[in-house]
Amino acid sequence: MVEPYSEALKKAKEELAEYDAAAEELERKRAKLRQTIGILQSLLGVEVPNEQSLTGAILMTLKASQGYSKTGEIMKSLVEMGFKNVQQTSVASILSRLAKNGQIISVIGPDNSAGYAWTMTTTKPERRQALKSLARKLPGKSRKER
Repeated sequence: MVEPYSEALKKAKEELAEYDAAAEELERKRAKLRQTIGILQSLLGVEVPNEQSLTGAILMTLKASQGYSKTGEIMKSLVEMGFKNVQQTSVASILSRLAKNGQIISVIGPDNSAGYAWTMTTTKPERRQALKSLARKLPGKSRKER
């Protein structure tokens, strides 16, 4: 009698993992598009008030990035998106707080440079596996190729 319920539970967890993985991949794509729109508006001289906080813009930049980003790269992206007079100390402080809260991670790159990366909310093994499986199904480059 327990077997059908166990199988249903397993199937429901797998399906939830697939949806979670798809949502995370979608969030990356949305962040990339928001970043592109901000940069294009800035390049065109379109005066649009920033509707997000500096913290939100930093997090969006990291979500949109491919791999990890250094503080200088993040600052450049913020300026491109129209954030004026951004102080490096403010960005560093926000990055530190986001890392402390677990929203991003500190990363040491192959050239021993420090950077930051967005941490997927997927921590459970079945969700990570679903994300990898989804990434293989998506058109374009795989995570390893990006």
